[in-house]
Amino acid sequence: MVHLAEQKSGAMALRFTRSGLQSGRLYRRIHMTVPVSLLNPGESRVAEDAVTENVSPGGARVLVKTPVAPDVLLQLKSPTPRFRTSVRVVYCEPLSAGQFGLGLQLQGPSVNWIENSTDVA
Repeated sequence: MVHLAEQKSGAMALRFTRSGLQSGRLYRRIHMTVPVSLLNPGESRVAEDAVTENVSPGGARVLVKTPVAPDVLLQLKSPTPRFRTSVRVVYCEPLSAGQFGLGLQLQGPSVNWIENSTDVA
């Protein structure tokens, strides 16, 4: 199960972490929709299926149904391009329709998302 943010103070903490981000980025983001899976470290069972909204060589923004606290470490598994890597949750933003936008920072080497993928907008 994905580690959840605390319910009573979750919304305030989620907004605070989003507004506390630095504006500078190391990589340019591109819009790309890729189905991915989030897993807790050390487990092979999928904690939650997600879809990317935008990606960069250093991270991704994914849409999920369950909030996740900032600084939680997860495994991100992608079928296309095929890779699995450790990620850190940078922020969790509540969205409409019961979804959340997670900002994920890759903890390993950068990723070429375009390699073997055809769904670039």
